[in-house]
Amino acid sequence: MIEQILLIGGSAFTYFVTIYQILKYAVEIQGLKYIFKCPMCGNEIGIEHASIVKCPKCNTSLEVEVLGDNKLNVKVVQEKGEKLFKCIDCKTMFTIPKDYEGIMKCPNCPRRYYFRNKSDLIVKPIPRKKWW
Repeated sequence: MIEQILLIGGSAFTYFVTIYQILKYAVEIQGLKYIFKCPMCGNEIGIEHASIVKCPKCNTSLEVEVLGDNKLNVKVVQEKGEKLFKCIDCKTMFTIPKDYEGIMKCPNCPRRYYFRNKSDLIVKPIPRKKWW
């Protein structure tokens, strides 16, 4: 009997925490004029006016321009020498820093790559370990 009461109490607590988080997010974006998805990771970002914004999830700098009729032009701000790369699994785009050599994980999925961005970009996907 006590286990059932604890189970019901725990479920109710989880339900109310989830509802609180949803309502908190709704209040946060309610005052924002434009909401768009980050082209790199798909995270929703809200802004009040055109500006340069950093995505809180993938830390990418984005230049947002308002075209009118609630249309936005979103461009990824790259530093000189950085390259854009698209994941072969989830199609997420991410940047490779200049003069980077090493293993980098896709920010959206578990796929890993070996990169060498010296004079030219060399990319080799690292094979996944088989589970069988």
